[in-house]
Amino acid sequence: MRLGIVLGVLALSVATGCRSRALAPEPATEFLARHEAAARKATAGPATVPSDTSEIEARVLQLRETWEEQLRTETASSADEFGSPAGRDAVEAARGVDFASSLAEDLTLERMLAGAYVRNPTLAAARRRLVGSVEQFAQVTYLDNVLRQYASFLRASDTRVRPSLPMDSVTKHHPFPGTLELKAAIVSRSVEEAQARYRMALRQVLAETRSTYAEYVYTVRAIAITEETLRYLEQIEETARGKLAAGTAGKAHVIQVQVQVAQIQNEVITRTRRKDTLRARLSALLDLPADAALADPTEPALPRAGASRAALLARAQRDQPEILLARARAERMASMIELAEQGTYPELSAGLSTFEDVSLATGGSRKAREPFTTRPKVKPDPFFGSKEAYLRESREGAKAARDLLRAAEDETAARVTEASNDLETARRLHDLYRDVQLAQARQAYEDAFSAYGVDRAEFMSVIDALRQWLRFRLDAHGAERDIQRAYARLEHAVGAPLAAQE
Repeated sequence: MRLGIVLGVLALSVATGCRSRALAPEPATEFLARHEAAARKATAGPATVPSDTSEIEARVLQLRETWEEQLRTETASSADEFGSPAGRDAVEAARGVDFASSLAEDLTLERMLAGAYVRNPTLAAARRRLVGSVEQFAQVTYLDNVLRQYASFLRASDTRVRPSLPMDSVTKHHPFPGTLELKAAIVSRSVEEAQARYRMALRQVLAETRSTYAEYVYTVRAIAITEETLRYLEQIEETARGKLAAGTAGKAHVIQVQVQVAQIQNEVITRTRRKDTLRARLSALLDLPADAALADPTEPALPRAGASRAALLARAQRDQPEILLARARAERMASMIELAEQGTYPELSAGLSTFEDVSLATGGSRKAREPFTTRPKVKPDPFFGSKEAYLRESREGAKAARDLLRAAEDETAARVTEASNDLETARRLHDLYRDVQLAQARQAYEDAFSAYGVDRAEFMSVIDALRQWLRFRLDAHGAERDIQRAYARLEHAVGAPLAAQE
């Protein structure tokens, strides 16, 4: 008997072992590959709306597809700066694997803007939030249906272990078209807010890139001008030493030149450190290491806002992301308040729209209350409570949102006016240096240096003329930098690119 039991156990163990070996799980990589293949097959082809979807739900899903298509276009290459063939080529080059290394050989404003558009982490985060906001449409339809089905199950069940749930208005628990459309409108406004935030991030990143690049160009040019000034000082020192040897000048002239050389050398060191800082800032905008190699920048063409002030203001009121954000927020709050009112206020006529089972509550062994009111209860406000207080608070919030919209419009008009005036001022200053003062300052230095060589001018007049020429040259390039920076601020204030260059 015992031998039979032992044999039976052994046979069972062998069979179990064989079955375990036969049902051994497949490797994780093969499982994932098979799962991904099945998922691709299931999601291949255009998306279709389920056959049991109501008409209003189908419209909501269609609205979602419309938003998805629009966002695919916007986040791909719809920025106006890159709409031209050259701009699209710059964006494609920025997506290349060798883009970072190529900046060490060729550094232009167009390449920097395209690189920031493609690689900037802040802009990428805003882009992902924008794409993810469209998923709220699924919550409007599918999640709402699931929750309503669960609520219906609870209301239909009576386990006798708890009081039965009261039956509220049908319009509060069934997705009638008005309610669902309001929810779709709320989600659509939320997507518009995310879109406005993305455009705000885009304008901020591009404006900062243009301004930083302009500062980088100015710093590189300033270093070159300052080093060239050192060579002029060397010529002055050589002349002063010759006059000292001839006995026509004192040693003080040589010492004064050496003092000027020390000051200029210090300016070169300061500007070189500034160049390193700006290079690290440009690298951060492109998500590159702080010590990434960058070539000497190519000086960009000077932009000019071709549109009139009135046209700029009109375009800003239409395209400024801050205005669009404030407007979408105000409209979303209005739809939310309307939806909350439908769920808070009771119907004016109860009729068949309200069902309440009070048979067990007013009679029998489980009697919980009288079938009639035993004492009068009068409230000053029939809708008094937390929901009504929340609605009053929300209505004030909606008014505040409209006030913020007007504030955004006023602030945008002020910033457009300020940036436009700054651009005009920088243009006038640049033209003044280019056409008049630079040539006059250079001529003044050359005349002073020639006169000093024949003892017809004071030594300090030569130094002063050279310092003035240096300052004018730096100011001229500074005016070009200010033009670029004012143009960047103007684009940021308008909320759209102003493609007008000389």
